[in-house]
Amino acid sequence: MALLLDGKLEEAARAFDAVAATPGAGPLADRARTLAEVSRALAARGHFELQEPRLERRRPARLDRSGRAELAFFGTTYGIWTGVATGLLAEADDGRAYLALAIAGGVGGLTLAILPTRHAAMPEGRAQAIESATSWGTFNGGLIAALADADGKGVVGATLGTGLAALGTTVLLTRDRSPSSGAVALTNSGGIWGLVTGGLTLAILDDASATTAQGVLLATTDAGLLAMALVARRVEMSRGRSLLIDAGGLLGTLAGVSVPAFANAENGHAIGAAGLAGMAVGLAAGAYLSRGWDEDPDQAAAARAEGAMAAPMVARLEGGGFSAGVAGRF
Repeated sequence: MALLLDGKLEEAARAFDAVAATPGAGPLADRARTLAEVSRALAARGHFELQEPRLERRRPARLDRSGRAELAFFGTTYGIWTGVATGLLAEADDGRAYLALAIAGGVGGLTLAILPTRHAAMPEGRAQAIESATSWGTFNGGLIAALADADGKGVVGATLGTGLAALGTTVLLTRDRSPSSGAVALTNSGGIWGLVTGGLTLAILDDASATTAQGVLLATTDAGLLAMALVARRVEMSRGRSLLIDAGGLLGTLAGVSVPAFANAENGHAIGAAGLAGMAVGLAAGAYLSRGWDEDPDQAAAARAEGAMAAPMVARLEGGGFSAGVAGRF
């Protein structure tokens, strides 16, 4: 066999003949005679050379970089804000310095969003998570600094620091596992409606101080973010459905605050309470009416084809007699 595989066909044929002629070869004799004939037939055809087997190369999985453009736009805008914030922290008094810093920050943000992601995965969900975390981190930093009675420079520094910290943390946490676009949208909705809830609650309170207002807005916003982040881990929802629910909440809130306005009731208590009630109804209606938004059309059609079913059910009781009823599905 070694001679055959090396292409030495005549020598291989003679060696197989020798095996076939060996007394006691048993079943090997027939196999050797067959291989001897094959060796002579290949030798008669001329040059014979076996090639090394080629291993099929699997193409690497294509990286999902659908979120690069969105991240590039956000990086540009956030870079511009970073440049302006740097000017504020440096107490620059020349408008041209702010323009230069804004341009440099925008170019830097765009570069940092494009170059590191050339050969890295950047799904839409990951890009949106980075954007959202940076934005909410900036918001939290500003409110916390305001609660601590920081001056304008301190507020700017806090917003810049918390935003950058949230950005870096999210980049690291989403490197191996990216959240879905729907999960990010649902979490953002929690923060937005938490902020709206805080604003409407302040309308109900009598003459709330600046510290109270800042504390209420911070608490309701973060509570909404945390609550919807937990819901997003258990409920699979698309970004489209989340936006539909937000649309319902927006219309509900608008309708709620319109009731006392149309009734000429210029009362902050009434406006706040009506707005909260309208928001709750609108969000609930949006969630209910959009419940089939994420269904697979084929599965939904199959479910509708099955329709409802009802059938009588009769069972013999152990102690005698029968039990009758109706079973069904809908």
